[in-house]
Order: sequence, then structure tokens, then C-alpha cells
Amino acid sequence: MNFKIGTWNISEGVTAEWNLTDGVTNNGTYVETDLIKQITKKINESDVDIICFQEFPVEINNKELLKDKIYSETKLKYSVMYDTYPSFLFDGGKIGVCLFSKFPITYEEKHLFFNPDLTKVSKSGKINHSFDKGIILAKLELPEDELTIITGHAIRFRPFDKEAEDYPESYKPLSDLILNNISNKLIALGDFNTTDLFSLLPNIKDKVVDNVNGSTTIDNFESGKAGRKLDYILTTPNISVINVEKINNLSDHYLCVAEINI
Repeated sequence: MNFKIGTWNISEGVTAEWNLTDGVTNNGTYVETDLIKQITKKINESDVDIICFQEFPVEINNKELLKDKIYSETKLKYSVMYDTYPSFLFDGGKIGVCLFSKFPITYEEKHLFFNPDLTKVSKSGKINHSFDKGIILAKLELPEDELTIITGHAIRFRPFDKEAEDYPESYKPLSDLILNNISNKLIALGDFNTTDLFSLLPNIKDKVVDNVNGSTTIDNFESGKAGRKLDYILTTPNISVINVEKINNLSDHYLCVAEINI
């Protein structure tokens, strides 16, 4: 059977050029920005059957509005959500990773990347900490098969003047999950916040296929640093990838979609 799966960092649902004058306030008010309006449109246009999000606004003022919007406006009726840190943009908001699927989800686990708890003092004197970032493992019931998906959003070290390569232990939970499920029909995808994942996870290098193939997956990565590959779609050799497409949108990450045959 054929199906489509995608990964998309949606930046809490606001555009890369967002600012407070765009009609969103940071006092907990939630409005539909242009990117929020675009999300279900892109899901339907790309015809994805499974999609994994990073920086997903799981909860705004105790309301799961974007989740409800996806349920009502797309064919994706099953989900797993893991919110691990507070919103940068909305007071009381919770942000995390999630998976939406057309296929039933029969099993799920939630894990964290190892967090070295980095701190940096801003110019205003505020102490900023590295947030916990989540990983979801889910098993999906396809019509004649079972699919294992691992998706996550790795810690971003650059705001603390560090690189992912300085903390390879942060990626060990991801590596362990992949290796423990390598005999399954497995897709591991997400924003892994490194340009060279296999230098951090050498144990998986020869066991999975990197289907994004080194091309850019982010447009506006910090001023003057565009063109970094941070998003990945990894598959085990028992899965056939027919095509991979990068779809431009209002986020600073592309929506990356792979057409799969099992």
C-alpha cells in the first residue's frame, strides 16, 4: 500500500516574520494567524495520511484549538501529543511535538532528549534555561500491516552558544529507540536540530536511509545562516520511499512529505 507522511516545524503556529503587531498578543490571547490558517490547507493539499509536528501549540489558555481544527478539517482523526515546555509567545501556553494520523494508533510511548539544563542570562537579566524536548514512539495499524513511527524535536543549543555536537548524549534516547525498533517497519522523522545527525548517532548510520538527502529544510535560520538541514525522514530498508517533496509555507521550516510504499 502507498501512503504519505510528513514532518513540519510550525513555530507555534506563527510566521517567521511574526511580531506583536500581527494581531497576536502574549497575554494568552489566541487568534488565527496566517500560518494557522495555512496548516490544514497544506495538510489537505499535500494529501498526507500521517503528519508529525514540532513546536505545536498543544494548549493555549487550556484550549486545544489547533488540534480541534485539524480533527474537523482534515482526514486525520487520531493523535498523540506531548507538550514539554511553556510557550514563548502565549502566557499559559504549552508547546510540544505531536503526531496526527488517518490510521488508528494502537500503542504509544513518550520520552525526552537528555537535557543538560543549560542557562544563559539575557541582556535584561532574565535567566533562560534549555527546555525539555520530547520524542514520541507510536505504532499505527495500517490496513494490512503495522508501522512504527518515532518523531521528536531535539534541543536547540545555539541560543546557549553551543552546538549539538557538544552534547551527543542528548541524542542517546533517540538512538536507543531507533535501535530497539530497527527490525520493525520504522520511520523516524522530525526536527533534530543538527546538520549532521549521523555524526551524533553513528550506530544507526548503516541501518536507516536518510531520505531528505542533505537538502535545505529551513529558510530563515537566524539572520545570515539560512540553508541548514535540520529536518529528517529516516526509514528502514524494508520501506520503499517513492518520492520526497519539500513544500514552502509561512513557517521557517519546509513541510517535508514522503510518499511511502509498504
